[in-house]
Amino acid sequence: MNINRALAFSSLAVLASSLPAAEPGDENSACSSSWVSYDSAWTAWYDEDHPTTTVLTTEVGYPEFDYSVPYTTLCDGYRRAVTSRATVPTTTYDPPKTFSFQESYPEPEPTCTIAETACTAIISSYSSASTAWANDEASTSPGQPHCTTYRPCDSPEYPGDDYCFLEGNVKTVYYWPVTTQSGDFCTSSGLTVVPEPTSPPNPNTAVIDGQTFVSPTNYVSLGPMEAVLHIRRYRDVPNCGGTSYSGVVVPVTGAMTTKGLDGSRSSLNFEDLNTMKFEDFKAQRRCKNNPCTVIEGFYTPELALPTEVLDLQPQEWKAAGCRGTDVGYVFLDEEFGRRRDGHR
Repeated sequence: MNINRALAFSSLAVLASSLPAAEPGDENSACSSSWVSYDSAWTAWYDEDHPTTTVLTTEVGYPEFDYSVPYTTLCDGYRRAVTSRATVPTTTYDPPKTFSFQESYPEPEPTCTIAETACTAIISSYSSASTAWANDEASTSPGQPHCTTYRPCDSPEYPGDDYCFLEGNVKTVYYWPVTTQSGDFCTSSGLTVVPEPTSPPNPNTAVIDGQTFVSPTNYVSLGPMEAVLHIRRYRDVPNCGGTSYSGVVVPVTGAMTTKGLDGSRSSLNFEDLNTMKFEDFKAQRRCKNNPCTVIEGFYTPELALPTEVLDLQPQEWKAAGCRGTDVGYVFLDEEFGRRRDGHR
């Protein structure tokens, strides 16, 4: 049983009861009641054991690394894998194998919504309960209400004690290929060459996954993205501002920033991705507990949200000076860096 969720549900009924007295047929009151009933039934159901089974004929395992692939060593003295070392093994079961696991709650969630005007009372009670819980560890942990209400990011509810913070991550970086000519790799004396338009004066364009990219601008696609009010003295982290985003593509005109394991910041130079520098490769978070000694194609740096994401909501996020466009909070979670010429 999930104790935290159970505690949250036990207090949710109290929060929902703070709605103004409803006339018969009040849709908001009825919706709140349906959520309370659903939460109570969910908790009771998970107090019991509900095992189920599945039969597998094949199973995909975790990536494995082949250390017998060819390597090359450049003048910096570090080995580089000529081909990808990662393989994903697949296991075939003959006869099929049976696995047991806990069944998921079978009942669907309520589909109704509570209007923002009615939600205000619930949010108010939730905030009060969060404050009480923060000051009294013996109190019941409050549960997140099943409704939302608008909170402007530039209007602190606890003056001087909270700030707007962007929560999100960069999924993919799309960049135009950059090459280095002449010079010496070890002394970084090469000449960076940016591709010229194929049909000047028109810029180059590429269409990937239905999105059109125009040179010479680079882009990032974002995972779930929203703004919250971080309150230092309380444990309440409510959303603020308007729309949340997911999958949106943002043009980036300035330099992007990475963070090393020692906390140092550095600019992301796309020309360095052609012949990866070992200092950049070993600075990845995944190299912390298992030091990387061979440079390979899988590069996932700790990457800052670019400041351009503030332009998604200039009257909310940008005007309020929302924080979060700094490394340490977001990660590139797909293989770096899809080139916009269609190559990886």
